[in-house]
Amino acid sequence: MTVRRTSIIILLAGLCEAAAAGDMPQDQKQFIEIVEHFHNAYTQRDSDIAKNATRLQRAKAICAAARTHVVRKWTGTVFKVSTSREGKGVLELTLSTHMGITTWNDSIADVGDHTLIDPKSPLFDQTVLLKKMSERGKMRTLQLARSLMLG
Repeated sequence: MTVRRTSIIILLAGLCEAAAAGDMPQDQKQFIEIVEHFHNAYTQRDSDIAKNATRLQRAKAICAAARTHVVRKWTGTVFKVSTSREGKGVLELTLSTHMGITTWNDSIADVGDHTLIDPKSPLFDQTVLLKKMSERGKMRTLQLARSLMLG
């Protein structure tokens, strides 16, 4: 059996402030439920082989639930905003307690994926305004306006 490693990469083409938890798309809720379920199972495993089996089961469950590799309007909380050595934007978001998503953080890793945010783009201008914590110390919640790619 061949197992394909699945990575989570953001393909950002626009951000907008918004998204109360009730606005979370159903496919995102299902994805988070799968990851949380298998995170709990993984932490209860006693051996590396049992933990690996749990990771394989998680991958199968995610693949079975995913209708496409592209998702739209997922919500997340800003975890980190930075730049690559080349000056391109890097964004990390938290989707749940045990799960986050991020762009690549350097151009070599990003070859073919194009997740880094071009400093000449309107998205970069929006990203510059994001902060990890709001003035009140609460994390800001965002809605991914365009797409997030799984795969």
